[in-house]
Amino acid sequence: MVFWRIKHILILSLFKNNDSAYNSSKRPLLIIMSMIVLLMGLLISNTAGTAENYIGSKRCKNCHEFEYSVWERSAHNRAQTSLNETQRSDPKCNTCHTMAAELNNINSAVGCEKCHGPGKYYYPSYVMKDRELAKAIWLIEPKPEHCMRCHTEGAPSIRAFSFKEMWAKIDHGKRAKEAWQNKQKKHPEIKKEKPTKKVHK
Repeated sequence: MVFWRIKHILILSLFKNNDSAYNSSKRPLLIIMSMIVLLMGLLISNTAGTAENYIGSKRCKNCHEFEYSVWERSAHNRAQTSLNETQRSDPKCNTCHTMAAELNNINSAVGCEKCHGPGKYYYPSYVMKDRELAKAIWLIEPKPEHCMRCHTEGAPSIRAFSFKEMWAKIDHGKRAKEAWQNKQKKHPEIKKEKPTKKVHK
């Protein structure tokens, strides 16, 4: 965490043109330091998929109450329990129905990090406030192609996958969140109400 904060500060310092503390005589040193830190980042980037880099969906809830509520009511949260005993022992099923591929744990639901990437480094609030920095250290903004890693033509489903249709069931984007927040303001007596979402069956 500290490592990435230092990197961020060093990079920003290179663009402080009016601050005497970052005058031209110190820029070469800053550039060298930034390059070293960036190289260190490249060296550890290959470890993104290791278990220790996953923090769990409950940690996400601390700042993303709405998003967590949507996930909690979704089929992703029930993906593992939807498998029968035989399927749970099948690595092919576990790859998409659990976090097995990421955590070596078949008793884990398909959590936030299945789609958004391991959150060890981007979950701190100061990082999440800087979108570009967060994306540089593993935050993924899912697109249809990400969904297709699991929702393929070969998936055992009687219906073809439609990103638009399925996203409507788990929409936790900015507009959906704003609508939920406005509802809470208008009806403070139900402030803790979970967002109404259709459950994917």
